[in-house]
Amino acid sequence: MGSSVNNPFFTARRLILALAGILLLPGVLAAAEQPLYVQSQQAAMLAEARADAAVIAQLARGDAVQLLDSNPSWHKVRKGEQEGWVFRYFLAAHPPLQQAAPALADDVDRDHARRRASAVVTAGATRGLTQQERERAHQQGVADYNALTRMEDTVVDSAQVQLFIQAGIPQ
Repeated sequence: MGSSVNNPFFTARRLILALAGILLLPGVLAAAEQPLYVQSQQAAMLAEARADAAVIAQLARGDAVQLLDSNPSWHKVRKGEQEGWVFRYFLAAHPPLQQAAPALADDVDRDHARRRASAVVTAGATRGLTQQERERAHQQGVADYNALTRMEDTVVDSAQVQLFIQAGIPQ
C-alpha cells in the first residue's frame, strides 16, 4: 500500500477540508462578534462552568456580553474586563422583550379584560376534556384547577423578583 501523501484521494480530501475551513471561518468569527443579551432578571457570571463556582459578577437583564466559548450548558463570556461562565439559557442573541403593561393603563377595564387560558385548561381542551370532566378530575383530587387559577392570577413585580434573587435558596 502506498503512502497517503501520494494518494490523490487523500490530497483532494485535505484540500476540500482546508477550503471548507477557510469558507466557514468568517461566519464563525462573525457569530463570535455578535453580542448575547441577559434575558433573566439577573444572571451570575461564574469563575467556572459549574453552578457552585465562585461568582465573579452579577449581570442584569439586558446586559450585553461577548461570547468567548461554549459547552452544552454554559457560555464563557466577557463583559468589560471581566470574563466568566453564564448558564446558556440566561442568554440570547436578541435583547430581552420589554414588559408589556397595558393592564396598568388607566383606560383598561381590568374586570372585563380577556385573560389568557391556563396551560392546563388549554391542554385539557386539546385532549378533549370538557369543563365537567375537568371539574370531576378536580373533585377526585387528580388536578387542583382552583390552585392553578390562583397561581396564574398571582402577579410578581420586578422588586419582588429582586428580593427573591437576593435572598437566595435556603440551605
